[in-house]
Amino acid sequence: MLPEMNHNAAWSPDGTEVWTSQMIDQGTILVLNPSDLSVKATIPVGKQPEEVSFSHDGLKAFVANGGDNTLSVIDVATKTVTNTIAVGADPVGAWPGSDNRMYVTNEMDKSITAIDAVTLRVIRTYALHYTPGMVATPPVNDSTLWIANED
Repeated sequence: MLPEMNHNAAWSPDGTEVWTSQMIDQGTILVLNPSDLSVKATIPVGKQPEEVSFSHDGLKAFVANGGDNTLSVIDVATKTVTNTIAVGADPVGAWPGSDNRMYVTNEMDKSITAIDAVTLRVIRTYALHYTPGMVATPPVNDSTLWIANED
C-alpha cells in the first residue's frame, strides 16, 4: 500500500522499476521495485503531481504537477529533477509524440502545451474548446495530433 494517493503508475523504460506519483502538496515520485513494491527512490517534484511518463528515448521522465501548473523533468539515470517548465493550468499528463515532443494536457485551460523533449523549450500552446485527455501522434510524424475529448 502506498502512503498517499497516486494518479498513475508507469514502467520504467528498461522494465525494471515502477514509477508512481504521490498527489500531495509537496509532491513526490516513488520509484518502486516491482517484485515487492519496496521504495527504491523518492524524488521531490511540484505540487499535486498526476501522471508520470517517459520520453521515447527513455532518458527523461515527465511529471505533470497540477497544483502549481508545471512539468518536472527527471533524469531517469540519476533520478533527479533537472528542469521545471511552466505550462497551462492544471496539467494532468505529458504524452510523448513521434515528433520528439511531449504534449502536456492542461485541463483547466483546455489546452495542450507542446515541449521539445531535447531542448525542453515550450514550442507552442494549442487552445482547445474542450478538456483534453490523452494525446497521441501517428508512428510516423505527419504533424497530426490525436487528442481525447474528456467532455
